[in-house]
Amino acid sequence: MEKKSLNIHKRNNQSFRHRLLLSIFRIAAPVTAIVCTVSIVMLTLNYRQTVINSQAAATEKVRSDIAHIVDNTQILSQDMIFNSEIQKILASSTAGEQFPQNTDVAYHINGFIANRDYINCVILTGNSQTLYSTEKAFTNISDYDTIFHSTWLAQLQNSHKPYLWYVDPDYTPLSAYTSGSDSADLAVSESASSHTTPGSQQHIMMARPVYSMSDYTTLLGYLMLYLDDTFLQDLMGEFDFGHTTNIWLVNKNGTAILQNHSSADYSYLLEDFSPQEKGSILSSHGKRFVLNIRPVTENGWYLYTATPFREVSEPLTIFVLQAILLGAAMVAILFFLSRRTASSLSDPIIHLAHTMDHYRSDMKPMVFPGRTPVLDKDADDASGLTSDTTDTATVNVPDRSSVSFSNIQPADPEDFSFEGQPDEIIQIYRSYQQMVNRMDTLIRENFVKNLEKKDAELALLQSQINPHFLYNTLDSINWLAIANDEDEISEMVTALSDMFRLSLTKSHSSYIRVAQEMEYVRSYLVLQQFRYEDCLSVSITIPDTVAELYIPRFTLQPLVENAIKHGMISPDDPFAIDLEIFIREHTLHIRIGNDGTRISLEQMKKLLDFDASRQELLDFDQKSYGVQNIQRRIQILCGISYGLSYEIRNNRTWCDLTLPVLEHDPSEKTEDLQ
Repeated sequence: MEKKSLNIHKRNNQSFRHRLLLSIFRIAAPVTAIVCTVSIVMLTLNYRQTVINSQAAATEKVRSDIAHIVDNTQILSQDMIFNSEIQKILASSTAGEQFPQNTDVAYHINGFIANRDYINCVILTGNSQTLYSTEKAFTNISDYDTIFHSTWLAQLQNSHKPYLWYVDPDYTPLSAYTSGSDSADLAVSESASSHTTPGSQQHIMMARPVYSMSDYTTLLGYLMLYLDDTFLQDLMGEFDFGHTTNIWLVNKNGTAILQNHSSADYSYLLEDFSPQEKGSILSSHGKRFVLNIRPVTENGWYLYTATPFREVSEPLTIFVLQAILLGAAMVAILFFLSRRTASSLSDPIIHLAHTMDHYRSDMKPMVFPGRTPVLDKDADDASGLTSDTTDTATVNVPDRSSVSFSNIQPADPEDFSFEGQPDEIIQIYRSYQQMVNRMDTLIRENFVKNLEKKDAELALLQSQINPHFLYNTLDSINWLAIANDEDEISEMVTALSDMFRLSLTKSHSSYIRVAQEMEYVRSYLVLQQFRYEDCLSVSITIPDTVAELYIPRFTLQPLVENAIKHGMISPDDPFAIDLEIFIREHTLHIRIGNDGTRISLEQMKKLLDFDASRQELLDFDQKSYGVQNIQRRIQILCGISYGLSYEIRNNRTWCDLTLPVLEHDPSEKTEDLQ
């Protein structure tokens, strides 16, 4: 049976520990999962933005280089048209000179384009002839007739801007020109766009008219500067982001001007670009691309970049794997810590449960010395005893001093180390220990109450010698005294008869009304006044509001007797007894004063000290048995906050008895509950 009980306890302990572990893990695991998931999502978003920013930085570098070339080309053209030698040769051509000397012009132009590798060629024309060209002779871009009748020149002549940029200038005859745009910053000929594909080499040209510096209105000719496509493509090739990144230089119409050399062509993405976009990740054709758009200059050119996301996502993959491994490690650590925490929390509780079970299993009937253990009903039936046999049994009352509780100890729990335990666990153990001690104290108090009750009943039985015979005898004495006109004897006998009647009245209640208790006290005082004649003065103050309250039986008469005993200095000296009952702060006070001051307050405090857990309960002082008995009965019936206290004030000794304000008999409530 014990082995089975141990197995049940072991299963319950494991179940409690496992449930506690699962409870902690159920709380912590979702939080950890959420933190890891949010961390991965935030890491992914941050990395995506970092990739976009990194591509934007690389794109910005290429854009700034191209913008620098465009700006320098514009400045270079301006420096050329203001050069005096160029102005001179243009003025000579305009004046009608057929072949003006261009040696100085060639010198200056070559000096301008020296160390500017991005300039492919420079062409200078007058109003009737080509004056200088770094391009091969008799090509379409340097032939004056071709230039003069070209569509792009007509566009330049119709524009009010100082210069225009052209992509693959249209050299078709002017008759084929259908439209011009005064507001266009650049133009792409239909013939060029029809046979040019994105990424093929194209010629980018800046053209501007040259006016005389004397009046700034006389047209002297035109200056054309062609950029080197290879130089620009090499510049794009320096883009350091991804392996197959595509870079396009696009005009404002969305047509690719130049494209870098790449092993993969993503030109189909140009349809998905929008000039308003700055940086994004776009999915197209089953792939994800990192896209960036940057305006080059104010002429409407844009720089587009597209990089496959997989080429730059390797660090993100590593980060995610590291985050997953970190999350797994956190879960493992969390499981370990949860298990340790569950054990540290459950072990003291399991230990306390075992202690309680051990205390319960060790509860046995206590055998008190000098008393026969009280048998329960089953034991009585088994032994064959009946109520008749027990009623007729002889009861030996032992001396109170022989009863000892020294061998009765509280059932302490098993020793347990509180070191390192939480305050709550320590408080539970302390509360349990206090509960066990309180239970032992209550058991002993209950035993003492029952013992005192049986002793009182026994004493009452011994004193009740045929009460009817006693009443009849006192009544006969009373009538005899009346017949002989002995009124004092009659009054004394009547008082004595009333005292016996009240004391011998059978009642199952431990409480009595104040008015009834005062009848007993008044009868006693009548006898004492006959004894001490005029020396005893009694003052009683009892409001009508307290007459119907309930107090413990036989409480006042011993106190009044004690006051007379200690208040009388000599039988011939007058002395006074004061009895007053009142209610103060929801507590009933019964104060009895006498003229004596011989009492020792320290000794009385020692006698009235009552703690069932620290001293022998039945060890009464022989000289103060009545006071101690009242004190202990009141604290047993009403609580330890009530009882007797003594003080000396104005050369008088006052006894103050405090009781609860009881408007009903508590014994009746107890009987109703039973």
